[in-house]
Amino acid sequence: MEALLATLHKIPSLPTAVRDIISSFDNVDIEVHELAEKISQDQNLSAKILQLANSPFYGLPRQVGSIPCAVVVLGFSTVRSLALAAGVAGMFPSSSTTFSWPDYWKRSMAAAVYARALAKCLKLNLETAFTAGLFHDIGLAALAFGAPQQLAKAQAAAGTSDLLAAERALLGFDHALLGGEVARHWRFPPDIEHAIRHHHGAAAGAGELLVLVTHAAFLLSMTADGVEPDVEACLPQPLRAALGLDPEQIRRCIPPMEEIAAACTSLLSA
Repeated sequence: MEALLATLHKIPSLPTAVRDIISSFDNVDIEVHELAEKISQDQNLSAKILQLANSPFYGLPRQVGSIPCAVVVLGFSTVRSLALAAGVAGMFPSSSTTFSWPDYWKRSMAAAVYARALAKCLKLNLETAFTAGLFHDIGLAALAFGAPQQLAKAQAAAGTSDLLAAERALLGFDHALLGGEVARHWRFPPDIEHAIRHHHGAAAGAGELLVLVTHAAFLLSMTADGVEPDVEACLPQPLRAALGLDPEQIRRCIPPMEEIAAACTSLLSA
């Protein structure tokens, strides 16, 4: 536990605007315009959000030039999701000799888009699913930032087999557990924290649709770059049954690879 806490305390502090965004999840009386104004005051974050909002992924008929305008055009929930994505991505390095940050964010954004698509099909909260998908592997980012050499050793030891087991053997904990602690430390809502903590093992969240959706989104995001996921191969039959979706329903839910690629490119260029 000491090693886990030591790693946790090495991750960067959240910008004030991002902390306010996370706090707003639990505030049913949130003043949208007040939060939009707070985001607008962070010029760097605002610029990244607007770059994402004006990207091909959203296909807006005209460019939006301010956060309040983006809220009107895209909706507050979408802008809040973009602010989280841009704000947290901006906290971590863009390159490393031991970890591919671009690949990490590509997979994370792909999982977010898949989770949102599945949530829409299942009539769950889209923003909550997007956030759980985006940060499902935040524990891996925390390890890459706070313990890069140990992570590299665990990855080398695991090869193509179980990375979690290699991490536990080397560190005494794994990145899924660490991710749950990061989410708790950042005060994410408990359902998102739980989905992050159990995204590798949906059995722990049996009957909890957000955990199942996050697990499914993680599996779909592991498809090779630019390749459409094979639903039957990616998602085991028990998982599809737990979701209550057959392969054809899932194929209709998830967006084409072009949209996934556009979303990933948008995040990385912001």
